[in-house]
Amino acid sequence: MAFKQLVNFIAGMLAMLAGCAAGTRLAIESLTLPEPRAMIGKGREGSPVVIFGELTLPPRATGRVPAVILAHGCGGFGWAHSAAWTDELARQGFASLSLDSFGGRGIREVCSGQEFLNMGSRITDAYRALEVLARHPAIDPSRIALMGFSHGGVVALWRGTPSFSNAGCPGRHASRPTCRSTRQYVTFVS
Repeated sequence: MAFKQLVNFIAGMLAMLAGCAAGTRLAIESLTLPEPRAMIGKGREGSPVVIFGELTLPPRATGRVPAVILAHGCGGFGWAHSAAWTDELARQGFASLSLDSFGGRGIREVCSGQEFLNMGSRITDAYRALEVLARHPAIDPSRIALMGFSHGGVVALWRGTPSFSNAGCPGRHASRPTCRSTRQYVTFVS
């Protein structure tokens, strides 16, 4: 078992022991956009792809609950602190959707620069996840936020640009967005 898989297994077991609801895997239809240097909003053309997210509901939740979409960093889905955030959010009464933007595209990581996924595609993923969550019977569609880490932090920051800010997701938080990523993409298309 690889180290990353072992960490994820242990984190999952700890979350179960802490009383958090087990995650449910959701399929999300998204797009891989063709232009890597353009910030293209939702509804634009691209190659269809199915990505996945793991939805975790807070234990003993009654009624509809607020939710946070977690956008991973350049290392991809399953990063060690995702389980910690999912657990903490559940304890606070929030559902979380850990979004995997890479797996459905056959990408393992983009940190090394050997593989690439443009920010327009990642932002489209976040909006498609928002649409799926807004239809979920356990989620309050008026209280869905986006939280990103590193590469995903850039997704959260750019989600708030004028080209995208009117499309739904009211809250956002970026944790350690990369400077290199913010310089790399300069064209905004509305």
